[in-house]
Amino acid sequence: MLEPKGVKFEPKHTTVHKPEASPPAPDNDLKNMSPKPCGKFYDTGDQRLAYFIEKGIRSQPLVIRRHLKEYVWNNRRSIFSTPCAGTDAAALVMVAFATACIRVFGFDPDFAMGFKCDIKPSARDFLELMFKDTPFEGVPMFQDIADLCDFKAIDHDGNMRNVPLTNISFTGCQ
Repeated sequence: MLEPKGVKFEPKHTTVHKPEASPPAPDNDLKNMSPKPCGKFYDTGDQRLAYFIEKGIRSQPLVIRRHLKEYVWNNRRSIFSTPCAGTDAAALVMVAFATACIRVFGFDPDFAMGFKCDIKPSARDFLELMFKDTPFEGVPMFQDIADLCDFKAIDHDGNMRNVPLTNISFTGCQ
């Protein structure tokens, strides 16, 4: 990389393995946060992700922030789904985005998850374990995205269920 004269290049990011790679804390609630062995991302990672989303929102010009606030306000209480869920990162992002909205705009967009879906039984088992004891536990989980167009589909437990209507959908098909 070429450096301008008199300017020393210093990388902004360090390797992931160093503890100092954690983002700076926006306030005291994040200062003592550290990854737990075998801990769930939902327990700590969503706060770090929320911090980065908050930082991104606050870095936008005021007119953009106003439009985003109005858009989120007008679409609060949205119900999202994650067909081809995989690890269901979209659900974690929605939690972090809602947290950032509370911090920046002063209101909770109150997003809810309608359903998730993955054709791989191992992925569904992972999702069941990953989201145990979180607000996403008990959300309908379907087996095959192709079955969803009939508005009834077989869930993870083999039962026929109605497919909930949603207005936001995150797909991650590979």
